[in-house]
Amino acid sequence: MKYEVRQATVDDLFQLAQLFDLYRQFYGYNSNLDKCQEYIESRLANKESIIFIAENNEKKLLGFCQSYPTFCSLEVAPIMIFNDLYTLSEARNLGVATGLLKSTEKYASEAGFVRMELTTAITNSTAQSLYKSLGWEKDNIYWAYSKNVVCL
Repeated sequence: MKYEVRQATVDDLFQLAQLFDLYRQFYGYNSNLDKCQEYIESRLANKESIIFIAENNEKKLLGFCQSYPTFCSLEVAPIMIFNDLYTLSEARNLGVATGLLKSTEKYASEAGFVRMELTTAITNSTAQSLYKSLGWEKDNIYWAYSKNVVCL
């Protein structure tokens, strides 16, 4: 399957929101296309995230990844949080996720980010294998903690 990876624009909003909704459903959230579209539109409009998409020759989106720029106090430098990666089931095992990851890594490197970080579900062994194959290393120094402060 031929595909192209490029940075998303507002012109991709409708298809991208549909993929984002499927991604959230993959993690057990209820479908809410309106909320997904508002969320993605806001991230793009405010330049708060970097989103890469993979599309086929017919301009159908096959997958996306979303990263958030932030900073590392210890390194006193910008870092990129690689937060979301999703491909349609028919696009899996075809290199689409790899292409999305590599495009994001290239962007981060060229934009001056010193490191990328990600978290994934402990049970998502497929994603873990992909990350390891691309040189990502499991953090054995720091534990990640999370606390909800507002009910969504």
